[in-house]
Amino acid sequence: RLSSPIALSAFCCWKKTIERNKFLVASATAKLAGEIKLEKGEKVARPEDLVHLYNTLLRNFEELAESGPEVLRGMEGANKVEESVRMDCMLEQALLQGQRAAALAAVHLGAGSHAEAAVLYARAAEHAAKVQDRAPKSSEIAAVAQKVQSDARKARCIALADGTIAHVAEQKGLRSGLDSVSFQESASAGGIEPQYLLDHLDEYKSAVSGKGASKVHIMPIPPKMTPIAVNPIVLDVAGDEIVYPDLQERAAVKKTSTLRNLFSFGKR
Repeated sequence: RLSSPIALSAFCCWKKTIERNKFLVASATAKLAGEIKLEKGEKVARPEDLVHLYNTLLRNFEELAESGPEVLRGMEGANKVEESVRMDCMLEQALLQGQRAAALAAVHLGAGSHAEAAVLYARAAEHAAKVQDRAPKSSEIAAVAQKVQSDARKARCIALADGTIAHVAEQKGLRSGLDSVSFQESASAGGIEPQYLLDHLDEYKSAVSGKGASKVHIMPIPPKMTPIAVNPIVLDVAGDEIVYPDLQERAAVKKTSTLRNLFSFGKR
C-alpha cells in the first residue's frame, strides 16, 4: 500500500503507459504477420514502426527503473519491492533490446542488406539468451525470450541463405558481362557496321545505324578497347657491383689563415 496518492497515481500512469505501448507492439506485429486484416484507409504496418515502438518501450522502462524505486519508498517493505522492480525492468529492457534488434534486422533485410540483418539477428538471440539465464524458468518472460531466440536464429539462417543466393546471382551477372567484352568490334543487326561521327570528322559518313533507323551514333559507349603501350621496366641489378672512384682530393677544403681572410674580405 502506497502512502501517498501522488505516488499511486504516478505508478499507475507508468503501468498503463507500458501496457498501451505493449498492445501497440502486439498489434503491429500481428499486422506484419498478416494475422489482422487492414481496414480501408489504414496504413500498412512496417518494420520501422516496430523499431520506434520498441524505442518508446525502452524509454518507459528506463524511466520506471530510475524513478520507480523513489515512488515506492513509502510502501511497506520498500527495499524488497525496489529490488524486484529494478530486476523486472532490467529483464524487460534486455528482452526489448533483442526484439528491437530483430525488428531492425527486418528493416535491413527489406533493403537487401543480408549481412547486416544476419548480425542483428545474432545480437537479438544473444539478448534473449541473457534473459533466459537470469529470469525464472517458469516465468512468462522466459518463455517469450525463448521464442525470440528461436525466431532470431531461424531468421538469421534464412538471411544468410538469401544473401548467398544474391551474391552468387551477382557473380553470375558479372561473369556474363565480362564474357561479352572483346577486343574485336561486333557487327550490328543486319551485318552493317555502325559508323561513328568521331571516327570520320574529316569526311562525310552516315551516322545512322541502318536504313530507316533514327538512332545517331556519335561515339561508342563504352569506348572501344585499344592496346596501350606501357613504359619498360628497368631493374638496377648491377648497382652493388659498381666501384665508384675516390673524389676526396677534389672535395678537399683549402685551409687559410684568419688574418688573410680578414684582409681579403673587401676584395670579394
